[in-house]
Amino acid sequence: MSNKYSFPGHSKKKHCDKSKVNSVSCQADSYHVPGGTYVPVILAYINLETDIASHVTLPSPAKEIKSIKKNVSLKQCEVLKHPGSRGKAKIFVKGTIHKNIQYVESCNGYLRDYSVDVPFTCIDEIFIPGADKELKSQKSSLTHEYKYSSKNKLGADPHKSGSYTHEYFNEPIECVLKSADIMEIDLFKDYKHGRFTNLTERMEVNLWMMLVQNQERFAFRYEDAPDCPRLEDEVEEKEELPSEQKPSKPILDLIQERIDRMNS
Repeated sequence: MSNKYSFPGHSKKKHCDKSKVNSVSCQADSYHVPGGTYVPVILAYINLETDIASHVTLPSPAKEIKSIKKNVSLKQCEVLKHPGSRGKAKIFVKGTIHKNIQYVESCNGYLRDYSVDVPFTCIDEIFIPGADKELKSQKSSLTHEYKYSSKNKLGADPHKSGSYTHEYFNEPIECVLKSADIMEIDLFKDYKHGRFTNLTERMEVNLWMMLVQNQERFAFRYEDAPDCPRLEDEVEEKEELPSEQKPSKPILDLIQERIDRMNS
């Protein structure tokens, strides 16, 4: 934006002003945690499938496609877990398939090289038991404001007020892309004199991911272990993953089995 344009109430400063600090006091306490660790925990394996239809126009007419190299990369992967959901969440994925197309224009000649990006997005519902419960933050003083009586005790003191706010920083659920495979059909369009310029693509893209969250884990000594509740005292039932969704093998083994089936 040009500097000659300005808006009422808008400052040109890039940083906020700093207040003058008169005094600062600090006190820290530490607490021993026996056997405590802070480690990434695998919440779920995800096989996300998306179907893509795209159109590519080559910069010059092609007689034959020699090779197509493809690379998948994710630009965004976010997991949104509603507070009222029972283990369910929405996953938002945005990515790109970078394609390098090599072709020839005639029976003899130079090998042409053309690159194009195919963007894709996908949103679906998944089941992820074991994620930490997310806690809310209260950063505004509107609901936690303290008022004090005036000197005549007939109202609030206009020169004094207090407030309480808090922020809780939840551990995010992160995506780890382990593998991607693409099944593709290319349709060559608008043939003229044995050459074509337009390609219509149909792709089935499979993304193999892990959902990971950093969690605190504790290993208690026998005498420090909490008492196990009796069966009749349990009120809430644990959420269990449906039997058909329970992963019985590591994700790398599942990916390898799929590759073996495709190559057989």
